Amino acid sequence: MPFQKGHKSGMTGKHHSEETKRKMSKSNPKFWLDKKMSEEHKRKMSNARKGKKMSEETKKKLSEINKGKIPWCKGKHWKLSDEVKKNISIGHKGIEPWNKGKYHTEKSKRKMSNAHKGIKLSEEHKKKISLALKGEKNYLWKGGISIENDKLRHTFEMGLWKRAVLERDNFTCQKYNIRGGRLIVHHIRNFAEVVELRTSIENGIILSEKAHKEFHKKYGKKNNTREQLNEFLTIKNLSTC
Repeated sequence: MPFQKGHKSGMTGKHHSEETKRKMSKSNPKFWLDKKMSEEHKRKMSNARKGKKMSEETKKKLSEINKGKIPWCKGKHWKLSDEVKKNISIGHKGIEPWNKGKYHTEKSKRKMSNAHKGIKLSEEHKKKISLALKGEKNYLWKGGISIENDKLRHTFEMGLWKRAVLERDNFTCQKYNIRGGRLIVHHIRNFAEVVELRTSIENGIILSEKAHKEFHKKYGKKNNTREQLNEFLTIKNLSTC
């Protein structure tokens, strides 16, 4: 006999035991994975949840219920088959990301900042992050070119060269004539392109961090010449470091 309005089920107020839940889950584990909702059903579910907010009391209850419980996915590592990966790739082709062209508001940035305040990462966690971004895993990876350049820039000979140029120019920015602060020992002819002049004192000059940025912004970072530097030093600029 079909249920009528106002009719109460025999299960009202009753809950499944943990054992029963497990049996139900094992009896048909793929039911929800294979089941597909229609677009209309999805819209109805979405509309039903719109504007609804959990009360503080409900949040508190949920928090108490989940206290001490281990998340079902903890310790599990899911591996997708090549076929599944291919299907996902095909399914996303031509679809633009939902956040393309969107930026966080200042209010949102403040909230995220406050949420992370006081959180300290363990040394182990820091190490894992570092390893995950090293070498080929880093999005800026260019086949080891940067690593070789960094090694050359930190040799003993380069250290002596920097010291000699700093002392010659009296630790003073040659553009703004201000002594001290954040100083850059700049190669007049590019470090990467003119190998024979890398440690030549005549090929170095002291610029402040600000002046160094301004130079490369105007003349780029390749094929720099002494003529460009001379022009840059003579350009009148009323701003200070």
